[in-house]
Amino acid sequence: MAVPALSTGGLVVFGLLGVALVLFVTELLPPDVTAIGVLVSLAVLEPYTQVPASDAIAGFASPATITIMAMYILSEGVQEAGLVEWLGAKLAALTKGSERRLLGSTVGVAGLTAGFINNTPVVAVFIPMITQLANENGISPSKLLMPLSYAAMLGGTLTLIGSATNLLASDLSRSLLGRPFTMFTFTKLGVIVLVAGGLYLVTIGWRLTPARVEPSSEFTQEFDLERHLSQVVVREESPLIGQRTTDLFLSADLELDLDLLQLERDDETYMGATRHPFQEGDVLTVRANPQVLNEFATQYDLRQLPREEITDATLTETDHPGLLAEVVVPDGSGLVGETLLMSRLTERFDTTVLAVRRGDELIREGLSDRHFRVGDTLLVQTTETAIDFLVDEGDLVVTQRPLPRGGRIVRASRSTGGHR
Repeated sequence: MAVPALSTGGLVVFGLLGVALVLFVTELLPPDVTAIGVLVSLAVLEPYTQVPASDAIAGFASPATITIMAMYILSEGVQEAGLVEWLGAKLAALTKGSERRLLGSTVGVAGLTAGFINNTPVVAVFIPMITQLANENGISPSKLLMPLSYAAMLGGTLTLIGSATNLLASDLSRSLLGRPFTMFTFTKLGVIVLVAGGLYLVTIGWRLTPARVEPSSEFTQEFDLERHLSQVVVREESPLIGQRTTDLFLSADLELDLDLLQLERDDETYMGATRHPFQEGDVLTVRANPQVLNEFATQYDLRQLPREEITDATLTETDHPGLLAEVVVPDGSGLVGETLLMSRLTERFDTTVLAVRRGDELIREGLSDRHFRVGDTLLVQTTETAIDFLVDEGDLVVTQRPLPRGGRIVRASRSTGGHR
């Protein structure tokens, strides 16, 4: 029997799907831009796709969309109420440093919670707490974060509001069959899925989960920055004297791959590039590899200090509020696709990127020309005000941050992406 030829409209739709798939996989464009582009293309090509503009944007008025937004608000309330910190303390007391107990507790708590809050915000709220518990107990964070993600997805099958997929399916059922799913339509099957999946994660899965990141309570150790942090002193004849730090380190004239992290003068310590002019005797803490440091010291007549360990406390003990934070670039961030220079994080937000972790790759050099991607983990030196603004704008998700003078606290992010 002859196979009927594909119509022009069919070819157009399959072509759009193919282009979208390539863009989603390669991330040549931010995923949200690709998604909106597909909607617009379907509407513009209506003569071929048979999708009018009203149908293309109908999803924005779906009850499922509003419900998912409400779940984010609920998760924010849970975080602001301090329930996450309380839960972290209880888990620490219960597990007593045992990796298997901590894994089981993570899977159980995340799975059950995801059924009633929605799996995406559950992961966003739990990431900081689980990361801290892993580091405190000498466990690689990836050994717990990957099971956390899977457990949340499994738990999302428990109830109607557990995942966006369930909500969309219910909305389609209402449109096509005239009756939506109830809150516990999925529960019987969901319990089986969660129990079976949870048992797999704590018995077989934990042996397969890679330990990609070494446990560490120090950001400088976690991102292996020891060889890239050094201190130099401004000599009497240095051409830097009289120049403002911002004029040098925030200008295009400095062609070296180097950042100023701290300036010590007499009894005062300043974070990053400031408007203060250089003076003789200033001690500068900089990020640079040894070769770049030698070029910098020679070019500006600086004396290199003997290499000593520079810790998180060294970089945060300033007379002006500053902190180190580990952040992630989420789906939908305005930073996706931009370089560090294009984003002007340092000039606009007093935020210096010290290192980037992208999968198994740890990037500590050539940061200025790297394009940010969804999922990039950044170590940044910043301020409370700046990091709060960037999080509120949806550009970053905070996974861990220390207090300005030591003592790490955990603060759940306000935005995230990835789960469905």
